[in-house]
Amino acid sequence: MRIATIDLGTNTCLLLIIEINNLKSYKILREDILYPRIGKSVDDKKHIQTDAFHKTIESFNYYKSIIANYNVDKIIATGTSALRDAVNRNDFIQSVRIETGIEIKILSGEEEARLTFIGTINDFTNHDSNYTVIDIGGGSTEIIFGDNQNIIYSKSFDIGSVRMSERFLKHTPPLKSELSNLSNFISTNLKDVSPNIFRGSELIGVAGTATTLLSIHLNTHNFSSEYLNMKTISFSVLNNIFLKLASLNETEITNIPQISEGRRDIIVAGNAILLDFMEYFGWKNIKVSTRGLRFGVSFNEFENS
Repeated sequence: MRIATIDLGTNTCLLLIIEINNLKSYKILREDILYPRIGKSVDDKKHIQTDAFHKTIESFNYYKSIIANYNVDKIIATGTSALRDAVNRNDFIQSVRIETGIEIKILSGEEEARLTFIGTINDFTNHDSNYTVIDIGGGSTEIIFGDNQNIIYSKSFDIGSVRMSERFLKHTPPLKSELSNLSNFISTNLKDVSPNIFRGSELIGVAGTATTLLSIHLNTHNFSSEYLNMKTISFSVLNNIFLKLASLNETEITNIPQISEGRRDIIVAGNAILLDFMEYFGWKNIKVSTRGLRFGVSFNEFENS
């Protein structure tokens, strides 16, 4: 079965075309990423901006032209945090449907977490281990704990790299007071969750923050999801990267080849979020997965077809 998924996040629009024979036998046919950033100003104004309407429609039509070459059985598009928050989400979804013929399904935070876990944990075969998946998006961060078979606990936080950058980081490089306010905000939102709840589990990071920071650490110049998948990075290395990134101006960040154009102004916030979560819950290392939500959507569709 061939499935095309379009994962419309707060910052990115991701395409996956995959051929699935069974859940342990699949082939990635195509992956792409674009940056329409529909979540720009949504945290403050609660509206998706007109420019984001146009960029998303362009992205979807571009992806449709790619999908047409792969003889897929199903196209599925999902939306997450920005669409959950935007008061004009129905107008946005209608515009995309009229202009592209593709219907976007808005996922709840709980459903996003479930599908992210499914898409990530499929690569792990140790039935005796517990895993925690962290997905730092543009608008929210999902954290999901379970074993190879079941989710035991999950929570979605309205803490994302775009949302936090817009709310707290007004300068580049950010002021020390801005970074302190960001960290205090994250800590306040974490305090109702026991720091011991995930103890003994392996931490797995998905999405652009984790893959970008790993790429910086490995000094990779050409992004390869297969090369990055399942590699580990330590808290101390992440902290050193953060200290460097938080000291750079816009030009200096632009000169780091591993940071894509659509992530340059939010990577410091993403790095800070990851560090604060790891420190609070006591993780010293994180294994990076290049799978995640779009894979979970595909696997879920395959199982239910």
